[in-house]
Parts: sequence; C-alpha cells; structure tokens
Amino acid sequence: MGAKFSFVARLKRADEEGRLAPAIVLSLTVAALIPAFLHALAALERAPVPVRLKVFLEGFPEHLTVNISVYNLTQKGAVGDARASVRGPSPPEGLTFDFTVHKTPIGWVGRDRVERILYKIYPLNVFAYAYVPERRELHVASTYVTVSPERYEYVIELKAKRVHSRRVSGDQVPSPGQYAQFLDRHATNVVIVACSVPPGASCYVSIPQDANIPIETFEKMYWTDDPTLQTWTEEDWEATGYVSYTVDSSRTGRFSAALLYYFPTNVDYVMATVGEGPPPLYIVRILLYATNINYNTCSASDDWTPCSGGVFLTQFKRPETGTESWDKYAGFRVQVESFSASFTAIIGESIKVQVGGSFSLIFKIEPLTLRSRCRWRT
Repeated sequence: MGAKFSFVARLKRADEEGRLAPAIVLSLTVAALIPAFLHALAALERAPVPVRLKVFLEGFPEHLTVNISVYNLTQKGAVGDARASVRGPSPPEGLTFDFTVHKTPIGWVGRDRVERILYKIYPLNVFAYAYVPERRELHVASTYVTVSPERYEYVIELKAKRVHSRRVSGDQVPSPGQYAQFLDRHATNVVIVACSVPPGASCYVSIPQDANIPIETFEKMYWTDDPTLQTWTEEDWEATGYVSYTVDSSRTGRFSAALLYYFPTNVDYVMATVGEGPPPLYIVRILLYATNINYNTCSASDDWTPCSGGVFLTQFKRPETGTESWDKYAGFRVQVESFSASFTAIIGESIKVQVGGSFSLIFKIEPLTLRSRCRWRT
C-alpha cells in the first residue's frame, strides 16, 4: 500500500439478507406529486453520489499494526463496508475511504418558502485496534459518523485507549452477525431542545420536520487471543458517540414562564453484533444505535429541571421590544433506557445481552439545528 489508502464501498439500503439494494422511500406527500416530478426523483436516486471519509489515528503505539474497520449501521445490523491496516506512524494526511451513497429521497419539506428534498442519511461506525501479543495489550478506538448525500467529505479522529477488564467464559460471548430491533415510544433520555423562560418573557420554539438530532450510541466488547480455551476478556458498556436521527413531524410553540424540554417519540434502535480479526486476536463487539426504520418519529414535551449553573437566555436591558435570536445550547443529565436481547453465544448456547441504567452523560444541542426566538414584554 502507498501512503494514501483508498477504498470503495457501496452503501445501499438493507434488504432481508442484510445486504444493501437501492430503492426510493417516498412519503405520502411526495407520492401526491405530479408524475413528471416523481420520474425526476427516481432518476436522481439512481445516480450514485461520492462521499469521502478521512480518518486520523492518535495515541496508537507507532510500532504496532493498526486495523481499521468501517461499518454501515442498517436496520438489519452492522454491515462491514471497508477495512484497512497500517503499520508505523499514521499518514499525516489521514486514511482516505471513498464511498458511493445513493441519493434516496424520503420526502420533502417547505422552509422559508423554499421546498427542499429530504434524503436518507447513513450512520457509520469506525473502529480501530492494535494488539501487543507478548503483553496481551489491546489498544482500541471507536466513533460514529452520519453521512449524507448532500455533503462530500467527513473528517474524524480516533484516539486510542488501552483496555483490559475481566475474564468470562465463551457461553457469555454472543456470536457475530446478529441483531435485534427496539422501539422506544417515549425516548425521554434524549433532549431535542430545552427552554428556561423567566417571567416577563416568552420563548418561541420551532422543531422543523427534517431536524436531525444527535442520539447517543453505545458499545460493548469481548476479545481473546486463544478461543480454544473458551476464555474471553469482557469490557464494560461505554458511550462512544452519536448518530444523526431524523424527526418526521414539525412542532412549534410559544411559552411564557416555562421550564420544559422536548424529547422524541417512536425512536427505532438496533442492537447488533460484529466480529473483528485477523488471528491471533478475535474481537466481538455489540453496537447499540438509533436508526430510522419506520420514519414516524414525533416529539413530546415534559417538565425540565435545568442543570445548576449556566446562562440559558441572552441578557437584555429593559425595556426592549422586538425579536432576538441566538444559538441555543442545553445541558441535560440523562440515563439510557433499558434494552435487552437474546443472542446465540460463541459456543452455541443462548445468551441475553442487556444495556441501560448505568450511563450519566451531558447532552449538548448543536447550534443551527433549531431556531429559538424570545420576545420581551414591556
């Protein structure tokens, strides 16, 4: 290999076999369009769109071989799309993965009197590891990124950490290539936006139909360098990043003297197992991520207690009239809902995998996702 690594992997929609095949997903609104426009959308979907993923490695020992895997997170589990390995210092320009995604319309939305087509997004997991056999040291890094046909290049950094936890037997390790789906009807652990409105002010919140909200992802890992002994090393569940998730309906509201937050309803989750190699190291990873399956995600609100400290509203000198706008950030302490699934274990028995109740995170709303306006009364 040269200093630059290029790989081509086609990301298409998952079918019953876990592979990916192109198709158009049309909303009822799009279905009502004139036939000529539908034909134009179909032609647009058939044209592949290039996407580039640049990966930078940090913290891996330079004398080790680092293996990198890229997975497409589908409704039917995680599908491996590209693999690479590099020995020695990471190339300064990073590792380049070139993909082809399909510009699949899922509907359209009108905003600011301009109609914009909504496209399917593709969540990916990028995993890297290096192993020192003589010391049984495993260095790993994992992150998530959501790619869209509307953007060409994505840059991510993988920062290595050394792992070594507790020993378990093979009957507690799930086999790779399995998945389970969950529907969280009230994902109260996910914050879309939060409002802290003092008396004398009103706050206008607008959640557009196509809002892409970040939802936490979680991972668990088992590994061994001698599977014949049926003894594996088990790592704890960890929060490892976010995937972008599309809200399928809009919501607006004006509030005065309110403390509330919005959370998504009908969020689809997938728990999937994947296997890593090559020998002598064997790794089984469990991935828990949100992905749009039914495209029926709405939003609901509930009371909110703001985190201690911090300023949630821009300071004004009264009296002042008119409308002010600003980027809104929200701090919120969350806990993951409980999910569990029964998988087949490495040695052929049944094993139940469970996650939930053990994570406490700070969630930050990224700017430009939502719009907030505050009108002061005089």
